[in-house]
Amino acid sequence: MEVQKISDTIQKFDGVSYYRCGPYFQRKGKRLHRAVWEAHNGPVPDGYEVHHVNGNRADNNIENLQLLLESEHHSYHMKQPERIEQSRQNIGKAIEAARKWHSTEEGAEVHSRIAKDYWKNTEPLTYTCTYCGKEFQSLRRFGEQENRFCCNKHRTAWRYRQDIDKEERVCPVCGETYTTNKYSKQKYCSQECARRKRWAR
Repeated sequence: MEVQKISDTIQKFDGVSYYRCGPYFQRKGKRLHRAVWEAHNGPVPDGYEVHHVNGNRADNNIENLQLLLESEHHSYHMKQPERIEQSRQNIGKAIEAARKWHSTEEGAEVHSRIAKDYWKNTEPLTYTCTYCGKEFQSLRRFGEQENRFCCNKHRTAWRYRQDIDKEERVCPVCGETYTTNKYSKQKYCSQECARRKRWAR
């Protein structure tokens, strides 16, 4: 039994006409490529799908049909360039829609409810402060290698001691390079340069 191509939108098999609906030819919900496979090989087993080998869904001859696991079949098609681009566009639309929803009163209410439920059912754990060595309790879950602090003051003091936030700046008066904390408002390398700047004014 061969597939007869009547036109670009009609194909005939085993005396039955199938019509193009989207990318596939079908009749009353029965797709032509599946009917062709079953006529030659019997029913398609559960968990399997019929795949067009050359990617042309209008080529429904038995030589172009292959039986694949559903997961393998879906994975193959998702790796095709057009599917990847389609997925990228869909994800972009979803992100934009989510961003708009999160900014609504409904979105804020949902997030607030989820946060309250989470913290209400969370038990505090005991940790040791990296800076002072004292134990403290916190609802926050610290990672095993993460630094832990009992208060923001000790976090700042530890970072200052470790020189983590140091940066180099150039003094606008003498042109010398000096080192200071990146959050510092210091503009000059020394009090002398600061006075010279004030005198110049």
